[in-house]
Amino acid sequence: MAKRFQDMTEKEQIAFNRRKKIRDDGKLLKDYEKRMRNTMKNEGQTFDAFAVNQRRSREAALGTCALKALDSVRELMRKKQLEPGSLWFMISESPLKDENGKKTFHCRVMYSVTTFEPAYTDEEIRKEIEDTFEKMMRETDKLYPAEEAAPAE
Repeated sequence: MAKRFQDMTEKEQIAFNRRKKIRDDGKLLKDYEKRMRNTMKNEGQTFDAFAVNQRRSREAALGTCALKALDSVRELMRKKQLEPGSLWFMISESPLKDENGKKTFHCRVMYSVTTFEPAYTDEEIRKEIEDTFEKMMRETDKLYPAEEAAPAE
């Protein structure tokens, strides 16, 4: 029959906690690797334009940026397969003062889309898992030091 945790000596408790942490870290690493393999690459771009303080020039600047963004997405669709429903646009306009003190606007249109292309290569995943494993083992050694070998006679 296994001992209860409260009945174990301090060394046995440390060894038990160490084995448990290593087992749990192994499960976490497998899940992390699975998430990395399932992560797809995001593509995106930003288009900028400046406009004077008139509605028509602001409309023209934002329209130009939006059309450039749409053209860029269409070009990307020809090269790569895109995930349906993952395209989003962000439009922003911020007022500025030019060197003469006149009010201008900085117009910006950004897009982001997910492709069906893996975000990480097998080599990158392997390296990241190894580095994370080493960090976890250092943390384990710090929290629960391994039993030291008996000195050789």
